[in-house]
Amino acid sequence: MNSATLMQSRYLLLAGIAIPLVFFSSGLILATLVEGYSHVSQTVSEIGESGSPAEVLWKLTSILVAVGFLVFARGIFQFAKARSASVWPAYFVGYFGLMAIGMAIFESPHPLHNLFGLSLTRVTS
Repeated sequence: MNSATLMQSRYLLLAGIAIPLVFFSSGLILATLVEGYSHVSQTVSEIGESGSPAEVLWKLTSILVAVGFLVFARGIFQFAKARSASVWPAYFVGYFGLMAIGMAIFESPHPLHNLFGLSLTRVTS
């Protein structure tokens, strides 16, 4: 691969830093819109569940995070190809991004939300 592609992959890899920052900060900020929300005893899906005051903002943020995973996966793929390394990590991160899009589209308590969420736990555990 040429140096331009390698440089592009490095920029795409920056999504790996942005993803957790966006996810955690949005969780902290949007939880303030949900009266009585507890970070200890509730799931983050409850911030954006159907009927929540943060539903739309959480859905948009979740889609942004999911797209970030896909961008990161592309960066891993390009970087691995340039280094003649395995591209399997890129496939796993890309799968995670696709499942995260499903979770974002089907907010809790929709049954497909749990289906996509459980698909993530089977791959990452």
